[in-house]
Amino acid sequence: MNVLSVLFLINVIHGFFLATILLINSAKQRKSVVFLVLLIIIISLYQIKAIIVLEGYYSSFPFLIQFFLPFHFLLGPLFYFYIRYTANKDDGFKMKDLLHFIPALVCLLILLPFYLKSGVEKLAIYSAPEPDNFNVASTKMFYYIPILISILLYCWISWKFIRSKHKNLDGRANKNYLEKLLWLQKYTNVFLIFICCFIVAMLIFVFTDFYQFYVMLATVFASSMLIHYIAYWAIKESRVVQSHMSTTHNELGILTQDRITDLKKEIINILEHEQLFLDSNLSARDFCSRLKINSQYLSQIVNTEFQCNLSYLINSYRIEYAQNIIASGAYNHLNFLGIANMSGFNSANAFTRVFKQHTKITPSQYKKQQEA
Repeated sequence: MNVLSVLFLINVIHGFFLATILLINSAKQRKSVVFLVLLIIIISLYQIKAIIVLEGYYSSFPFLIQFFLPFHFLLGPLFYFYIRYTANKDDGFKMKDLLHFIPALVCLLILLPFYLKSGVEKLAIYSAPEPDNFNVASTKMFYYIPILISILLYCWISWKFIRSKHKNLDGRANKNYLEKLLWLQKYTNVFLIFICCFIVAMLIFVFTDFYQFYVMLATVFASSMLIHYIAYWAIKESRVVQSHMSTTHNELGILTQDRITDLKKEIINILEHEQLFLDSNLSARDFCSRLKINSQYLSQIVNTEFQCNLSYLINSYRIEYAQNIIASGAYNHLNFLGIANMSGFNSANAFTRVFKQHTKITPSQYKKQQEA
């Protein structure tokens, strides 16, 4: 076994070991990890394919010829679903999400007649002259160009998704959620680097004859970097989430889930329907008195159910109320101090600071946008 094959084998072992660790660490907690594990397994399978090619095992195991090709169309969807379900833990898998796997299914159906052939027939096709040979440029382009387009498209969709999450943050996100978004950004950046190396490798594969060396070298580097990066950060991120969930469970262990749900509904009622946030003197003590719980329970319920602290939650309603006032135009005779007082703020400075924190722009800039 040559040096490249040994490197691939190490990465394969590391990949399956990492997948096992992630499943153990995240059991019964994170369905998003399933997509990450599947992604790691497919990348590991791609390296197994490289070992088969390098060592010339196709002649001994012809049933493996093109066996791994449909899996390439799963890289993009699995990457996107991991991003989506990590950012939105309550987002469920819908029937329409199955549409993302149609390209892999189409590829499988196209190759099905080839899969059903005998080993001798597969070897004959694999070494045949054009147009049946899987190694000629025209046949490679038919399969691998759509793969590259698919992966790049899902990278772009995932990046836009993360950017939208950052853009929509209104101050309600707690530290754990911000760490989660930071992890997804790092994960996306490294995956894009891997894809760039993968694209270079595929271009070499499609348009040159240097497949068994340059392509293997590029994919060893790219996949090794990706798997080792994920090995460190995924387990670290999983432990952060586990620690947060464990702490939350211990502190709220006395309250039943039904009780927590009822308290959440009452908090929403206080803010949305009674609009007590318009009272500039509204405090945690008022909530505790109304809900008949202590401040520690109140803090933890708000953190876990709304993913923010109480101050951010109250201010988010105040800012939304102020935005509606400005957008309506009915109070154009008021200055920003008047709008601040109507929205539950004691001063214009506090109003401007919180408004920019939640919307990324100042009240005056928002007013100009509405008047434009």
